[in-house]
Order: sequence, then structure tokens, then C-alpha cells
Amino acid sequence: MTSLSNIIKMNHVAQGYYVGLMKNYNNPDVIIVQLRKNKDCLDCELWQYLGLRMVTKEYVRGHKFELLDAINLQYGKTFTRIIID
Repeated sequence: MTSLSNIIKMNHVAQGYYVGLMKNYNNPDVIIVQLRKNKDCLDCELWQYLGLRMVTKEYVRGHKFELLDAINLQYGKTFTRIIID
């Protein structure tokens, strides 16, 4: 099992994204991962804020199932779907 910090880690890439997690209150089985270049563009109703991470959206999308497992493990949740936004 991969940890959340290993999935969303400080990689050496040119661009970083501010990362936040949002619960989907219409569907409690879904977690939404927001990645924004500007911190002020993150949703104001974040569930968890993970800070600035040096990742690309392509990298996060490519590891979304590992990320889902890591989120469930770290926060003791049982999300079954993940949306990368």
C-alpha cells in the first residue's frame, strides 16, 4: 500500500499545484481531488488541504487508484470513486 505523501509528493517538475480534497455530499462514495495553480481558486469548502505539491495533473490521473487507496487509509474512509479536477 502506498502512502498519501508518496502519491502526492514533492517531485522535481516545473509546475506545482495546490491540492485539496473535497467530499461529494450528493454521493458520499466519491472523493474529489482539486489541483489548482492558484491557491485562491480551490473550492472554499475543502475537506482537507494538502498544500503546494510539485506534480502534474497527468501524474495524479495516472496514479488515481493508488491515491484513492492512500486517502482511504490515511483518513479512515471508504471512498469507492475518485475524481481528479
